[in-house]
Amino acid sequence: LRPVTWSLRPRADAVPWLLPRSPRPRPSWFQTLSHAWLCAAFAARRWSTSSLTRRGQVAETGSSRSPLEIDDAWIAEWVDHRHFEELDSTQSYVEREYESFDQGKLTVVSADFQTAGRGTGERSWLATPKRSVLVSFFFRFPSECSTEFVNRCAPNATKVLALSAVNTLRWAAEGGLDVDGRALEFGIKWPNDVVANGRKIGGILARAVPSGMRLDAVILGIGVNINTPQADLAAIDRPVWPATSLHALFGGTREFDVKAVR
Repeated sequence: LRPVTWSLRPRADAVPWLLPRSPRPRPSWFQTLSHAWLCAAFAARRWSTSSLTRRGQVAETGSSRSPLEIDDAWIAEWVDHRHFEELDSTQSYVEREYESFDQGKLTVVSADFQTAGRGTGERSWLATPKRSVLVSFFFRFPSECSTEFVNRCAPNATKVLALSAVNTLRWAAEGGLDVDGRALEFGIKWPNDVVANGRKIGGILARAVPSGMRLDAVILGIGVNINTPQADLAAIDRPVWPATSLHALFGGTREFDVKAVR
């Protein structure tokens, strides 16, 4: 995970070698985080880190494929995805259960609804059932990664997730105009908000998991409003950067496939 220079609206190709190369027509944050974790794992275990370039050209030392050329079979092998109809919070679930996870895989926990969703600080995250993307990721850096490597790369995990969320929202809303006839512009309000046309559409939570004196693992959570109706958004108290959703941006005229976006 390379450090990236950031602006309020980072370019989608700011980290092109981390974006998934897939026949699918869109980059999801599920796939992007999968690829990012696999790059770190393979850099430590099977690949020469000096051969990783921005173009993803990897000098192979033990396999015939680059971790950037991953198909669904590889994701199934390296990613444990757990989906629930209802949880208190995907982030809370991961914090409770991560020690029982397969530490050699990226674990992804998603839910259709949260009864106690969490925002930053002591805030709550409010979401209408089955109308939002609610996901948390857990990954442990391979033990072969040096402490210096982990400390340098861990802060970039949030940036990768934020960029992949922006990319996916751009894909979902491609060519669309908001209710006022303006082109939809998605970006990041650093450090943890995903925004669209001056409104907040998503948020990110991040927690480092230490092991002794070493930062050993990362828990990342994201919530994005997809089909949340305007009436529900109006109940969220946000005087600055008021809440929005893809559905609301289109004036309530379009419904989106939440599972496809997730």
